[in-house]
Amino acid sequence: MERLKEIDIIRTFVIILLVLYHALAPYCGGWDMPSYAQPNEGFYWGGKLAYSGMLETFVLISGYVFAFSLQKKVISFRLLLAGKLKRLFVPCMCWGIIMTLIFFGPSKLLNLEHFWKIIGGYGHLWFLPMLFWCFLMEYGIQHCLKGRNLMLVLMIIAILPWPGIPFRFNQSLYYLLFFHLGGIFFRNRERLRTVNWSTICILSAVYMGLFIAVTLVLGMDGMRPELASDLKVKVLILFVHHTLKMVSYGLVTIIYVAVFIKLEDRCNGKLYTVCRSIAMNSMGIYVMQEIVLRLIYYRMGGVFLYTKELTPLVAFVGTFIVCYVSSVIIAGCKYTKFLC
Repeated sequence: MERLKEIDIIRTFVIILLVLYHALAPYCGGWDMPSYAQPNEGFYWGGKLAYSGMLETFVLISGYVFAFSLQKKVISFRLLLAGKLKRLFVPCMCWGIIMTLIFFGPSKLLNLEHFWKIIGGYGHLWFLPMLFWCFLMEYGIQHCLKGRNLMLVLMIIAILPWPGIPFRFNQSLYYLLFFHLGGIFFRNRERLRTVNWSTICILSAVYMGLFIAVTLVLGMDGMRPELASDLKVKVLILFVHHTLKMVSYGLVTIIYVAVFIKLEDRCNGKLYTVCRSIAMNSMGIYVMQEIVLRLIYYRMGGVFLYTKELTPLVAFVGTFIVCYVSSVIIAGCKYTKFLC
């Protein structure tokens, strides 16, 4: 399929943010802090900033490309289902099994509860089945549901908490808004090119204020849903989480897309060649990066005892290079390319 230059550029930026966030995850509450590491305010806020809107942008560009593909040719539901099962669920299962073998051993695969987690996306792989549902639901929206109030309905669905629905369908109900927004952006991409830099700067200033406020509010112990003992309180906290995230992260996705669409013409030659290569291997980088980082932090921690302040930066650069090279190799082999 024809590649979209603006998407290659945005995807490169977002996959860098993804690896950077996971490299900083132990310092911003995402993972357990390694015994040799020390809390660091810079790494904390850096991790939070990298995460802010990053996943939403990933979903948005998937919706953008999906709208482009629907414009190019008619896709049947059956073909879409088969293609996304192969592209998303198969790698999800395979890498979930690989992660289990690396960190727990083969006996863990016999645990039905754990195997259920693998099917639903183990660890960071939850994103793949979630995205699978977004494709199917957006297909239904494009063929069955159209109207002026559609965005409002999707916003309400995104805000409401949906706990307990298996196979990551509950998360997809939040991210569907951004997937659909990607299609709207594709159809209005020429208008996005006309957004001036002063408007982008104003939006960025508003976003930074929202980002700081949301980070401080959601970081409070009383706003952590996993600590709520009462179901009603947990649902209320999730409602607040989703509302704040939707507003803040929604704004930053708009900024990201507007900026990189405007910068598209300036990214040429070798720079675009690099971006295109990274974008083509972003799936492989995504599925492998958490495995590599967890090995670095929790199995190879002694390597960084003399570079405590540089640990996440060293881990970020090393992981990105290892995952990129590995993805190129795996995708280049006809027997393993289905993994990436």
